[in-house]
Amino acid sequence: LKRSERVFTLLGRVPELYVTVLGTLKAGAVYCPLFSAFGPEPILSRMVIGDARVLVTTRALYTRKVAPIIDQLPQLQDVLLVDTDPNDGEVAGPYCPRCHDWHALLEGASAEPLMSETRPDDPALLFFTSGTTGKPKGALHVHGGVVAQETSARYALDLRPGDVYWCT
Repeated sequence: LKRSERVFTLLGRVPELYVTVLGTLKAGAVYCPLFSAFGPEPILSRMVIGDARVLVTTRALYTRKVAPIIDQLPQLQDVLLVDTDPNDGEVAGPYCPRCHDWHALLEGASAEPLMSETRPDDPALLFFTSGTTGKPKGALHVHGGVVAQETSARYALDLRPGDVYWCT
């Protein structure tokens, strides 16, 4: 994975989601979430527009939503499955030629901490509009945006220790 390449997730709220987000950002790549209720076409449009290089998902979501469109995603090099069955012995195969076992890759990773140096204007997150009024548009957020959010929380929203704030 190279700096600024795009890592997409098609997952529910599972621990692997959060590890993937942090690992993507630490590698200097760009993280993009996909809504697991999307069908194949909305997934395809966002992955094409966002130039997806890696997708992290489950076997079931891959089979139902990505396998039908995989031939239209030549830029997608790797699919990491978070729920492979070590007893079946086959992660990649005819049904998923670009698939790898997420947990096996993590276990085989170096124990050395990975932290890519990033500038405030380096891309970090890619979020898409709903697409209800036309083709979805990607909104690219930079690493420095975190500082702006913290500043807004403190001075514009007057959030203080002990406050509870939720915003999607």
